[in-house]
Formats: sequence, C-alpha cells, structure tokens
Amino acid sequence: MDVFRTIVEWGYRALATWYVAAVVGGILILLAERRDRRSEPTEEDVIQAAHRYREWYGDTALTVIGDHMLGASFAPDGRHRRFLKRVSGELLKIRLS
Repeated sequence: MDVFRTIVEWGYRALATWYVAAVVGGILILLAERRDRRSEPTEEDVIQAAHRYREWYGDTALTVIGDHMLGASFAPDGRHRRFLKRVSGELLKIRLS
C-alpha cells in the first residue's frame, strides 16, 4: 500500500507541476503579445498611403484598395484592414476634392 500511495502522490505532484507550468507559460505568452503590439498608423501615414495608391493606380485606386481589403480580411487580426479602410476614406476625399 505504501508504494501505491507514493505513486499517487507523485502523480498529483506531476499534475500540479504541469498545471502551474501551463499557467505561467500562458501569462508569459500574454505579456509577450502585449509588448509586441504595434501602435495604429498615424493620420500622416494614411494620407501618404492614399497618395501612393493614387499615384500608382490612378483612377482604379479605389478598386485596387477594395481588392487589398478583401485580401486583408484573411489576416489574423483586423489591423491592416482597418488601415486600408482609412486609406480608402482618404482616397474618397481626394477624389471628391
């Protein structure tokens, strides 16, 4: 019976160790992801990108940026799609002025 008790206690310790390691690992991953976050593009970045789209694609810039937004919808996060949406808004301002 003493051997059985030792095996059970060792199993509980191993399970507890794995649990603590998983929690600590999860916290470290969250901290690393939070530190890696990049800031949103500035308004100057948006204006510059809109002018580049206009320069490179001319009158079809809005169609091209729509295609790029569709492609960006497959990204893991929506950061690039939001940026392209802001750029398309700026392109509309340029077009209307």
